[in-house]
Amino acid sequence: MTMAAGYPALPALKEPPRHPLLSKCTFEQLHRNELIETKPHVLHFGGFQIHKEHSHVLRILNTSPSSLRVSIIGPSTQFFRGPPPA
Repeated sequence: MTMAAGYPALPALKEPPRHPLLSKCTFEQLHRNELIETKPHVLHFGGFQIHKEHSHVLRILNTSPSSLRVSIIGPSTQFFRGPPPA
């Protein structure tokens, strides 16, 4: 362990395991395509207070003529929570 300015170096953070879909597929950050639309298309996490729960609702709308199966990839850090798996 090396010392910087008299303080011990921080331990290296372990990268959380990646979701299998993230390894196999590429995803674009789009607001809308021919199959789905998101509302709102951008989520801002500004104006929150420390130690208070802050939540946003993200709606995923099916704009295709048929039903779709959607996979929700949850957050990979301890600082965010997504909906519980169905």
